[in-house]
Amino acid sequence: MRKIALSLFVLAVMAVTAEAGTVRIGVMVDSSGSIGSTNFNTVRTALRNAVANTIPTDGTVELTVLRFSSGVSTIRAPLLIDSVSDLNLAVNSINSMAYVGGSTNMDDAIRAMNNLLLPAVSGTPVAYNLITDGVPYYGGEPNIEANTIAARNAAIAGGLFEFDAEFIGSTTSAGYAFLRDNIVYPLPADLTGFSSGFLTAATYSNLQSALEAKFSSVIQNTDPNAVPLPSAAWIGLSMLGGMGLLRRFRRRRDAA
Repeated sequence: MRKIALSLFVLAVMAVTAEAGTVRIGVMVDSSGSIGSTNFNTVRTALRNAVANTIPTDGTVELTVLRFSSGVSTIRAPLLIDSVSDLNLAVNSINSMAYVGGSTNMDDAIRAMNNLLLPAVSGTPVAYNLITDGVPYYGGEPNIEANTIAARNAAIAGGLFEFDAEFIGSTTSAGYAFLRDNIVYPLPADLTGFSSGFLTAATYSNLQSALEAKFSSVIQNTDPNAVPLPSAAWIGLSMLGGMGLLRRFRRRRDAA
């Protein structure tokens, strides 16, 4: 029994080591009609440069990029960036992202990202980043705002670490208020710094700097190595502790 318990504990610790060390960043890019092709090209360039300038190549970041309008497209499937060639692959994927126009189906974008990155694994925090200029809208879906909030709540239930956003527009707009009050996480939204739940009212000209600051903050502030032991490890520890109690009981019984 002692060998079995010890083996379980060793396997649990190995699992912690295997899981720790990576931040999973999921970026959702609005390509709706209100953005327009010229501005979308600016967004694409800003995201491409921000990724190239801030994402390390040491395996501490996994990057996923989705484009959404009336539908959702995977621009960059989850990719662990542990070499310069991986970073170049991610940058090239973003650079090839085309403008499509259409609605602002934010609901499906979040759900698609949930399917790719969740449930979160202990020691591997997941951070979402949304770039948009409006409120959720999709013809024929009257409850899209409520559905978008439900998708965000499902992400949190799945272990999402933080949800940040860059809103391109004014702080007095309905889109900004919707993100501030319902989408970024945790609440209340951080409107001045770059901590978890950050929301900024960006312009097309300063979007790159906002993204670079946010990515850098996510990478620095999420500490995937400081994680609780998963359930298997606690089972191993409990078995070891139980074996110790059993040995003490036997010694007392034999002494009596």
